[in-house]
This record gives sequence, structure tokens and C-alpha cells, in this order.
Amino acid sequence: MALGLVSSGINTGGFEGPTILMAPMLPVLALLLIGTRAGLIACAVVILILSVLFVAEVNGLISPNPQSAEAQLVTRFIALLATVLVCSLVAWEFARMNHAMLGVMSGQALTDHLTGLKNRRALEESMAKELRRARRSKGWVSLIICDVDHFKHYNDFHGHSAGDTCLIAVANVLKAAARRPHDLVCRYGGEEFVALLPDTRPNGAYRVAEAMRAGLESQKIPYRDQDSDCVTLTLGVVSVAGADIDDMESLLDTADQALYAGKEEGRNRVIAVNLSEGAVVADVNA
Repeated sequence: MALGLVSSGINTGGFEGPTILMAPMLPVLALLLIGTRAGLIACAVVILILSVLFVAEVNGLISPNPQSAEAQLVTRFIALLATVLVCSLVAWEFARMNHAMLGVMSGQALTDHLTGLKNRRALEESMAKELRRARRSKGWVSLIICDVDHFKHYNDFHGHSAGDTCLIAVANVLKAAARRPHDLVCRYGGEEFVALLPDTRPNGAYRVAEAMRAGLESQKIPYRDQDSDCVTLTLGVVSVAGADIDDMESLLDTADQALYAGKEEGRNRVIAVNLSEGAVVADVNA
């Protein structure tokens, strides 16, 4: 390309003919090679050649273009057309890359980096949508808050790395229990997790919560080496029909109260609250 620029510039009168046809290739070259030493050198060489040709033409060191006025007009038209096409392709590629990058960043912003579950922000966005939908359809929504029992003791004894591994195991158990495509399991913070179950009545929500509790218990993750006591979950469940839905915070608060009631009653259990049928509480101890 560099030899082509030099040759066309000398033989056709500087910035005429093939020279201005080849110049639009510069941004393409930059895109292909940018970020590498070879790319920087190539771009610098092309810019240097164009600068030398410009100075030579201004000072009359290059003979005038021998082409006719009509040929020069056609050449300029083709050069402008090529420039527009190249710049359009470059702009489109940058837009595509930017869109893809924003998608990746958006996904990362809604994902917990340790467990791969959605995070609290994703939960709040999904809850707002599902509660609006349940109000319109008068359907049911259920929410499960669960906490790893005595996780601080486990973390202190085994170390943070083992604690992270334990949380990943918990996340996998929760995902396996809430397996419908529209169920959403999130890491709410620390060792606390939340599952949002759209279109789920109280009995269904309880079954999912109990599957979570039993699933982690079956993993038999000991609190200490050779310890018969294994890591367990306590879960608070709240279910509500569309007509009785108040707001997101009240549902979270109710589920949280059920969770702490389970903690006070001995842990490793499910406390389920039905807000639409007299706030009936089911206390299930494993």
C-alpha cells in the first residue's frame, strides 16, 4: 500500500487519481491493526507518505496531473464514494461493537460475580415488572428469602476461599430447585439469597423452598472437619395474590420476618406466609 501511494502520487500529480482512491483505506488499516506495534508503524508510514506528497505538490515538485478534466471528475467522484462507503462501514462496525460491549456490561452489572446468579439490582427490576403483571392479571407471586445458617462460623473455620465455594454450592442448589424459565434466583447479599417465583401459589412456593432446604442438607457440607453438623438453610416464604399486592418493600419485609422467625425457632426450616388467605403461617422443621 505504501508503494502504491508513492507511485500514484508521483505519476498522477500528488492528490489525484489512485492516491485519493487509496487514502480511504487508512481507517480500515487502523481498525485491522490498531493496538499493535505493526499497526502503529503502518499508519505512521501512510500518514508520512501523504504528508510528503502534499508538501511536494504544494512546492511544484510533482508534475501536474496529465488526466483530462472529465477523467479527474470521475476519479474524484469514485474517491468520494469510496470514502463514504469506508467511513460508513467503520461507523457501523464501531456501533455494533459498542452495542455488544454495552450488552456485556449490562449483563455484568446485573450478575453476582461469585455465584453467577443475578444480583439485588436485577431482583428489584424483575420484582417491579412481575408485581405490575400480577396486579393486572390478578395472579399469584411468591418470594423466598433464605440465609445460610451459621455461615460466619463456617467461614471463620475454613477460610474465605472455602466460604466462597460453599456459597457457590448453595447457589447451585437454589437454581436446581427453582428451575422454571421465569423463576429468578438472586444473591441478595453476603450469604442471603432470594428467589422470585411468578405465577406461584403458596403450596408451590413451599415445595420449592423445602426442595432448597433439603437439597442443601443432602450436600452434607460439614461446619468443621469430621463434624456431624452440616451447613443448612433457613427460609422465609411469602405468597400473595395480585389484588392484595402492596409494594416490593412490604413483601421483602414480610419474607424477611418469616426468615428470622425461623432462625429464632431453631434454623434449618421453612416459614411460609400466605398474605391473601389470613396470613396463615406454615412452620416446617426438618
